[in-house]
Amino acid sequence: MVLRIAGMLAGILSTAAVARYAGKQSFGLYVLIFSVLSLVMIVAQHAIPMYLAKNGAAYFRNGERELFEGVLNKGVSIYFISIGFALALLGGARVFIEIAGSLLLVLAATYAVLGLNIGLRGGLMTAIGEAQMGSPLEAVVRNAIFGVAVASWINKNSSVYDIFSLYFLGAVSSLFICLLLDKIFLGDVANHKCTVRISPVSWFDLSQIITFSLLGGVFVLNANIGVFFVGSMAGTEQVDVYKVAMLAATGVSFMFASSSSVLASRLSASVSKDVAGLARKMARLVTLLSVIALIMFVMLGEFFIGTMLGEEFLDAYSPSLILLAAQIVTAMFGFSGLYLNLNGDERFVLGTAVFAVSFNAVMHVLLVPGHSYMGAAWAVMATTIVWKFVLWVRLYYLQKVSMAIL
Repeated sequence: MVLRIAGMLAGILSTAAVARYAGKQSFGLYVLIFSVLSLVMIVAQHAIPMYLAKNGAAYFRNGERELFEGVLNKGVSIYFISIGFALALLGGARVFIEIAGSLLLVLAATYAVLGLNIGLRGGLMTAIGEAQMGSPLEAVVRNAIFGVAVASWINKNSSVYDIFSLYFLGAVSSLFICLLLDKIFLGDVANHKCTVRISPVSWFDLSQIITFSLLGGVFVLNANIGVFFVGSMAGTEQVDVYKVAMLAATGVSFMFASSSSVLASRLSASVSKDVAGLARKMARLVTLLSVIALIMFVMLGEFFIGTMLGEEFLDAYSPSLILLAAQIVTAMFGFSGLYLNLNGDERFVLGTAVFAVSFNAVMHVLLVPGHSYMGAAWAVMATTIVWKFVLWVRLYYLQKVSMAIL
């Protein structure tokens, strides 16, 4: 949990550094291209780690090293396949976003490095029961190095290519540092000799990768959909303001996600009223803290934005308030989705998430052309209310359990 919090803070600060030192135009284009990279990273960041953890964890626990290595080698094959998929997506993105050939190579190289660290190494760490040494550690190191590099070398004359070159530097440095830390802290596990080779991948393996990619893709797309619509309909000088507003709401959303992780460890297949009561108490606590965060932002938000990022980003104050209020709505409805997901209703939760993405897209189409980033913020608010209400109703009428704070 500590590493996840540190990674979140490092990510916020590194993005803020880009906004402050690169200026609005370069930052806006960086945000738009980074959102594309986030979608491209779905296979490496979500699918490959989930595949390795699901198929390899039992073999490792039982000491069946040959079978475990077999799963790892299939993961290596999937990784190389995913590089071709990433190149195709990045090339396709050039139809909608101006991405120079040199920048395309940097993005592809970044995917390859992150695929090794987050995908293969992160999945391996999860499979052997050392999940914190995987993606959370990688995010801390990468974002910290990237943020320091941006503060040291980026200025208003820097190009988007310069920014992503430093991001690639952070990714490469993170890979080597993480491997070094594995040697230091994991001892025999890290030093275990493993024959890595490309192994045949079955259609069943690929079907798992596709399923895991869809699961991760729904949430990644929902998180970035505002950036895509504001960037395509209102321009990069508007999308940078919206991204700053998203940063303001990130802390509150992460607080809810962290509480979900804690609560998940207390839930079992047989739901008890005691756990339901604990979930409501946690929802009330998160709601209270979210309200306090909103009040503080109302009083100090403009000062915070102006001091941290510069007065050119003060327009982000109003959409930040709406996005923070949306996080309060999320907290008020509680942990209905988590409760359903861990108790046999995963398909409904996934279906609701797909519906939320579709509804979110429709709301953006209706609101962004006339209201730019403010329309995007209101679209998020409307989607949040509908999405969380549907989950709450499903849980209440199926199991007579309410996760809401009241």
